[in-house]
Amino acid sequence: MLYLEDNVNDVEKISIEYDNTFHAKRHAHKHIEVLYFEKGSGIHEIDGQGIKVGNGDLYILDSGIEHSFHACDESKLLLVNIMFLSEFMGDGIDKNNFIDEIAKRLVGVKSKMPHFIHLRGNVKQGYGVFVKDMLSEYANKEQGYLKILRNSLEVLLIKMLRDYIKGITGTNLTIEQRLRVETAIKTIESDLKGVDARLIVESSGYCSKYFNILFKRYTGENIIGFIRKKRLEYAQTQLQTTQKSIEEICFESGYSDITHFYYNFKQFCQLTPNQYRKKFGGSG
Repeated sequence: MLYLEDNVNDVEKISIEYDNTFHAKRHAHKHIEVLYFEKGSGIHEIDGQGIKVGNGDLYILDSGIEHSFHACDESKLLLVNIMFLSEFMGDGIDKNNFIDEIAKRLVGVKSKMPHFIHLRGNVKQGYGVFVKDMLSEYANKEQGYLKILRNSLEVLLIKMLRDYIKGITGTNLTIEQRLRVETAIKTIESDLKGVDARLIVESSGYCSKYFNILFKRYTGENIIGFIRKKRLEYAQTQLQTTQKSIEEICFESGYSDITHFYYNFKQFCQLTPNQYRKKFGGSG
């Protein structure tokens, strides 16, 4: 695992800065990271998942979580990184389970939290203004700035946790149903080439029609559409970051027919695989 040297010193215990880039190779941090995508669109690969990101998307990651990202157009991604030691928010918080512990402290969550949270951009949430106010406060370093940043970060975390919890409970799934859908998602993401939708449905314990209703309620897509999206997002990443042949990427993505792959890819990206590679990379 490649750990980046973070600009977080033992006195401030926090660092906030802009990052303007086309691509960041897979890496991890020894500190907690809040990542705000201010401008641009791309793929954020995190914990083995390729996720489309755009303006206003917000993440929080526990320490040690591997991730990478790259832009999907000719414009760079403009990011704001908020890096901080777990003790910035209080003593005795495990940096490897920061989200779980801080959720219990701040909003009284009883169930286990994930090691990263992704919130889609929404102007109404006001995350952008909040993050940029923190960036300005950190840059100016006026008297009392660390106390303001600590209070601001706590408010930001509470808002993020609230929105995340609303998102997962708004699906109207029971805990058992949600766990079965999440298990199916993990199975799909761990084996895009060999995944079999029929076997996943069977292993859920539900009939196909009912499981697809639950799956769509949780993800916004039926299981077949979700598998297709994940395969094509994987193909995008490979085309942009490797020199593998298109045929190899096609089969690695889980397609057995190159014509079918080309058709689905063009529908998904409005470009053929060759056009996408020519426009966005393949630097290896």
